[in-house]
Order: sequence, then structure tokens, then C-alpha cells
Amino acid sequence: MLFDTLIALAIVTTLIYGVAVSGASFVALLLVLLGSFALYNAIFVLIVFFTGVFLPDTYPVAKINRWAYTCAVLVGQWMCGWCGVKPRFTGEEKLPEGRFLYVCNHRSIFDPLTVFGWLGAHEISFVAKPSLFTFPPMSHLLHAGGHMAIDRENARAAMTTIQTAVDYLKNDMCSIGIYPEGTRSHTAEPLPFRAGAFKIAQKAHVPVVVAAVRGSEHAVRGLFLHRRVMQTDILEVIDADTVKSMSTRELSERCEAEIREKLKEAL
Repeated sequence: MLFDTLIALAIVTTLIYGVAVSGASFVALLLVLLGSFALYNAIFVLIVFFTGVFLPDTYPVAKINRWAYTCAVLVGQWMCGWCGVKPRFTGEEKLPEGRFLYVCNHRSIFDPLTVFGWLGAHEISFVAKPSLFTFPPMSHLLHAGGHMAIDRENARAAMTTIQTAVDYLKNDMCSIGIYPEGTRSHTAEPLPFRAGAFKIAQKAHVPVVVAAVRGSEHAVRGLFLHRRVMQTDILEVIDADTVKSMSTRELSERCEAEIREKLKEAL
């Protein structure tokens, strides 16, 4: 992934320097290694930053900006690399080919980052808390990539966001990811699910992908020298017709129960 690629580039640069400068000392090679690694990281950050600067901060968008979405994929891989997060996924073969609503329990900021970085081919954009959209150029990148803020304290605004997510799905722009708890759980137990999130799947007539994540709460405790496994299991895909036939409460209870059961098995 991206972080490993940056390390490989730094190693190649050091090898080239060692060949070009015969008799180069160990200290010189080490400085070249560290300096080139820092340089390549800086270049990546600048590319992402200036991408956001030059994107219009418009919402909703008529079309997903694929470069902005790719930036999210790369940032997810980059941050996981720096923080020593080693994502593992099971059940990827269950993911449908068309658009879907991705629902999962929520433990840390790395939950969506690993989805960006490792399930990027499925083009999943997230409904997230408004604070992530406060600072440009991040807000430009997020909006251009199909991500949207939801104000759960304002019912009218929340319904507007839900309708935007429905429109994105109906127009085949992206799949949608959402955490029905509404915020991160700070314990091994998920918070109660909010049924309103499932209106998106019902209105757009798409399947619901149910996933369970564990281990992401430990991700920020070390840099890349301390690798930590973050496990995500794709548990079930509830087809669109079944989603339509159930109430949002029934869907919420079914998904929450399945996720809780999976987390208990892992203890």
C-alpha cells in the first residue's frame, strides 16, 4: 500500500545514492534514507493539500470527483501505515457488484480510513459528523469525494442529508457508508443503533451490507514500528427486496444483534 511504497522509494533512492557515491559512509546512507522518506511523505501531503485547495467546496455534487476519492483512498492507507494499523478483512466476496449501504459498529477514526484504503474499489462514501467538514481543504476533498455531513441534532437537516445519500445511490455515483450508533463507542459494546440510517437503503432500494469491526480503538497507541491488527468482518448482505419489506426498526435491530453476536464470539 502507499506507506510501504514510500518506504520502498526511500530504500531505492538510498541504494542509487550508494552506487553513485562509492565509499559512502553508513551515516550518509542513513541520512539519505531518512531524508528521502521524509521528502516523499511531504510531497504526498502537498499533493493532497493542493488538490483540496483547488477543488470547489460545493455540496451536494452532481458527480463524484474520482481524484478526490482517490486521495481519500491514499490518505487512508498512509495514516494506517504511520499508525501501525494492519487491516484484515473477511467476507469481501459477499459484497455486491452494485451500490449498497454499508453499516458497521464504530470504534475509532480508523474505521472509515481502512474502508477507504482497502475497499476503495467499491467506491464507498461516508455520512459523517459535521466537525470533519469544518476545515478546508479537507471539506473540499470530502464533499468532492461524495462524503456528507449529518447533523443528528437537527431533524430537518438530517433528513436533507439522508435524501442526498439516496440521490447519490440512485444516480449510481457511489455506495454509502454510515455508522448507525451515531458516534464512537468507547467500550467493546456497540451503542444502540439509530433506525433512521436505514431509510437510506429503503428509499434507494439497495442492499444493506452488515460489517463488524474490532481492534481499531488501539490503533492510535503507536507508530508504524508497533503493528496492530484491525479486523473487519463482512457478516451479511441483506438484499434490497428484504430491506424494503422490513421496517427501519426491524432492520436496525437485526443488524445490531448480528454485530453484537460477532463481537461476543471474538472475545
